[in-house]
Amino acid sequence: MSSVKPSPIEFATAVTIESVTIHTEIAPPVEIAAAVTDIDVFEHIDKPYLTAVVGFVDFEDVVGLLNLSGGEKVIIELKANIEEAYPVVNKFYIDKIMSSTKVSDNEEFFTLHLIEDIGFESNLMNVNKPYTGKSTEIIKTIAKDFLGAEVDIKANVVQDMKVIVPNLTPIDAMCWVKNRSTTFEGYPIYLYSTLVDNSLQISDLQTILTELSMNFEEGQEYTHYESQVNLGIDKTARRVIKGYQSKDTYDVYKLIDLGLLGAEHQYLDITKKEGNDRNYNFILDFDMDVIKNTLDKDTSLTEKTKLIFDKSRHDWSSGDSKINSRKITRIGSANVFNNKNSISQGEDVPAYKRNEISRTISQLLTTDPITFVVNGIDFFSGIKSSTIGNKLTIKFLRNTKTGDPQELFDFKKSGDYIIFACKHSFTTTDYTLTFSGVKMYTDGVS
Repeated sequence: MSSVKPSPIEFATAVTIESVTIHTEIAPPVEIAAAVTDIDVFEHIDKPYLTAVVGFVDFEDVVGLLNLSGGEKVIIELKANIEEAYPVVNKFYIDKIMSSTKVSDNEEFFTLHLIEDIGFESNLMNVNKPYTGKSTEIIKTIAKDFLGAEVDIKANVVQDMKVIVPNLTPIDAMCWVKNRSTTFEGYPIYLYSTLVDNSLQISDLQTILTELSMNFEEGQEYTHYESQVNLGIDKTARRVIKGYQSKDTYDVYKLIDLGLLGAEHQYLDITKKEGNDRNYNFILDFDMDVIKNTLDKDTSLTEKTKLIFDKSRHDWSSGDSKINSRKITRIGSANVFNNKNSISQGEDVPAYKRNEISRTISQLLTTDPITFVVNGIDFFSGIKSSTIGNKLTIKFLRNTKTGDPQELFDFKKSGDYIIFACKHSFTTTDYTLTFSGVKMYTDGVS
């Protein structure tokens, strides 16, 4: 993956709101771009559709004339003011009017909440069909047949199954299959939508980890220096983090409560009227060397590196780590189909444990996040997405003064962050990104 580099030409306005049109059945499309004050678009790695919030000043009675009440289509076109930029066009539906405030006798400020077209249209449909094949191919088929959406697959799943979708919306059906899919090692699978890509994305955590950070090159790191925050958007200062927040981090109690660190799992096969009990312990069942080997490309790792899954952080019981906090029972069926596994069926015990490993890793990945705000100019060329599902290198200063250049940065916070959520904030004069990211390891810890 190429690094994030400054554009040769920069403008005062990073992104132009080219067009915002409202489409209804009762009137021709109405253009409101000139009245729009701000647009926020939200992406999340666990959500296969976008959401957005649009604020605009209604001085031509658009809401009244069109009788806006939800369900109207809104097409938004944005374009970065840089060389070789491509317009980004997305289709949404209004799902509710969040608020309205009179600003003068003849003007009113409206805030609209939008949902991407595939999210809205999915809610109007029902899927009750059988599918056979790789789980990712089943997802791709459902997306194409019901939503007319393409899916880019960058995940290596092992599940080959036959399913009968039990009266779900297309998106719920795709997520149902996705949540029961993993790699051979137990890495989770993600299905998500981005602002820039025209297709839905399927990726797995192992694939994301093996990609280089978008700004891995020396001097391209994003930094948080309080003394530089307000310096503007020149080629150095624009990579200064405007602000960050870390809260509700590392809720180990929740992990234990969900039985994700260790539990007794029982699978009840209703076709045979028998149960299959097995013990699950994340520390013992997941091979930590798998992640270490995956991260081999990261030259910043040292012998002091500790993964967020490190055994020492979770080993509170006996020497062999027999954590057994809950008993979890699931009901399913086996051998329903002669030559294919059902969605809840595994070929052996390790196959069942992969699902528990995947759920644990997914939870661990969001237990210690940092939310930070950066200038958006380097992330919106319109060519490909540079937000969720990618890694970004960040450096934070230590909470102490030191004259040693080798001890300048905070070992716990600094490093490569996996971006799992993003808010694009567009105004008439500015464009910022609010990222939520998580590190896979802590370095410099004895």
